[in-house]
Amino acid sequence: MVRWVIGAGALGVGLLALAVGAALQVGQSRSGGLLAFESSRDGNTEVYVMDAELGIIWDASRSPAYDYAPAWLPDGRLSFASNRGSNYDIYALELVTGRLDNLTNSADNEYLPAWSADGRLAFVSSRDGDPEVYVLDVSTGEARNISQHFAGDSSPAWSPDGRLAFLSNRSGSLDIYVYDGSGLNRLVGSPTADFAPAWSADGRLAFVSDRDGNYEIYLLDNGETHNLTRHEAQDDMPAWLPDGRLSFVSDRDGAPNIYVLNLETGELTQMTYGVGDDLRPAWKW
Repeated sequence: MVRWVIGAGALGVGLLALAVGAALQVGQSRSGGLLAFESSRDGNTEVYVMDAELGIIWDASRSPAYDYAPAWLPDGRLSFASNRGSNYDIYALELVTGRLDNLTNSADNEYLPAWSADGRLAFVSSRDGDPEVYVLDVSTGEARNISQHFAGDSSPAWSPDGRLAFLSNRSGSLDIYVYDGSGLNRLVGSPTADFAPAWSADGRLAFVSDRDGNYEIYLLDNGETHNLTRHEAQDDMPAWLPDGRLSFVSDRDGAPNIYVLNLETGELTQMTYGVGDDLRPAWKW
C-alpha cells in the first residue's frame, strides 16, 4: 500500500482538511479504519492518524510539545497526553474542526488515557504523590483513585463489561490487576514482568511479558496463556482492532513500527515504516 504523509504548510493544511473529511465522512463504511499512534518521525513526539484504507498519514496534534498515548473517545474524538501547558494533561481533539479541550486541567501530571464504552476516562496521575490509576466522570469532573497503593500503578485498560485492568508492582514484580467495581484481584502474574494489558471486544486479554526471556505478546483466553508473537525482536504495546485482529509494536525490522496480526491465519502486516519510533497504536472504525 502507498502511504502519503501530509506535512505542514498551506498545501499540507489543505490536504489535511480533505483527508480528515474523507476519513471521517458521516455514514461512510470503513473497511480499514483509523489508526492513531505516537511517533517521533518529525524529530518531536506527536500523535499521528493513519487512514488504513487510503494509506494517508497526518500529524493530528501538530505542536512543539510532547504529545503521546492516543486513545479514541466513544464519540469519535481523539484524546492524548500533552505537556503543552505547564504539566502533562489529557486533551481531547475533534479531528474535523480542530477543537482541543483540556479534560484533566490539573496542576499534576496526568497521562495514559483509556476510555470505557460508557465514556468514563481512566488515566494515571501523580496527584497523590505517586502514580495511581484514576477514573474521571467527565460530566461532573469527579475523579476517583482506583488503585490506592504506594506502588507504581499504570497502564489502565477497560474490558468490554466495564472492568478496569492496570499494571502494578505492588507484589514486587510487574503484574496485571483488575478492578471490578467492588474489589481488586491479580489477573496475570509471574516472577518476571507482565504489563501493557489490552482487552478484545469479546473479553480476551493481550499483554506483554518477558516470561520466556524476551518481550513477547501473550494472550489470556479462558484461563490459558499463549505466546502470540514468538520472535527474537522486542514486541510491545498490543491494541485490538474491532474485527479481532491484534496490532502491536515491534522492532523486528530494526526500528519500532506497528504491525497487525491475524490470529486465525497467522498473517502479519506491517502498518508503519517510520524513520522514528512509531508507538502506542489505537484503532477506530
